[in-house]
Amino acid sequence: QAKEHEEFDRQITAELRAQSPQLADTFEQANQARQRNDHAAAEKLYEQVFAGAPTFIHAERRRCGELTELERRDEALVLCRDAVSKDPSAPNLSALAAALLKRTRVVEPDDSDREEAVRLLSRAEGLTPEDAYIAVVQCQAALERKNLGQLRSCSTRLERLAPNEPSSAYSSWIVAMEDGRCDDA
Repeated sequence: QAKEHEEFDRQITAELRAQSPQLADTFEQANQARQRNDHAAAEKLYEQVFAGAPTFIHAERRRCGELTELERRDEALVLCRDAVSKDPSAPNLSALAAALLKRTRVVEPDDSDREEAVRLLSRAEGLTPEDAYIAVVQCQAALERKNLGQLRSCSTRLERLAPNEPSSAYSSWIVAMEDGRCDDA
């Protein structure tokens, strides 16, 4: 899974580099800040990239993710919804779903947020069924909704797609505990 994401990053950075080498460098800096969990720096850098290349939706989506991490949910949702309206791709759909599900100190997702996230994730899975990130967010949605059947389904898929992903172990542990399989937990 990590290799696929690295390849995706190389591909989209190359697309941006063809438009603007300087913005591609800024995008790489934003990605590095995101990797370091420096969400404030990453958000500002993605904002610069998107301002300079407004058709480069990847910067808008990633800024949405950083705003979500900074607990600026309303701003994040505007950007993610805009990205989906321009390009209803699996990454954009799953980013919007993740933003809808994100708890903050002041906002807890409501039922309509959770239901919308499930619909978005279903669309995303239909587009790229082998994407582990979609399964991660589906498991998050199942936990939010306290839906053991959905958690069981996404957990099985996540174990297959990304067995070393921490959320894979966590989801599997919850399913095992719910099933009374303490030895498997």
